[in-house]
Amino acid sequence: MDYRRSELSQRGRSDLTATASKGPFVQRLETLDTLASTTKNGQLSSLPLARLRTLNTDRNNLAHGHFDQNPFDGSYTLVLRAKTRDYPTSRILTLAAELIEIADQFRHAEVLYDFQVLTD
Repeated sequence: MDYRRSELSQRGRSDLTATASKGPFVQRLETLDTLASTTKNGQLSSLPLARLRTLNTDRNNLAHGHFDQNPFDGSYTLVLRAKTRDYPTSRILTLAAELIEIADQFRHAEVLYDFQVLTD
């Protein structure tokens, strides 16, 4: 995400660019949230960061849980540390579609971030 680098550079903090894009996703999201909450650039502040946090929880559930499948009908449940969660295929596809939309918003913000509005 080049806009993190651009934002920090505009603030005179280029020294932070190396660490701003490293670390776990949650840490990078917090950095982005901090930058978005204090910037004049509307592109950053319009990104759905709260939704990304909840989607990250779903991602972690799917990545770290295990599937308990019914051999007779093919249905399954996701088991996470003795808790069962329902992640039907339709829900997973909906989450994936939502992530694609958010990725498009990030690409749009990144492109517009480096351009300034021209006036007459």
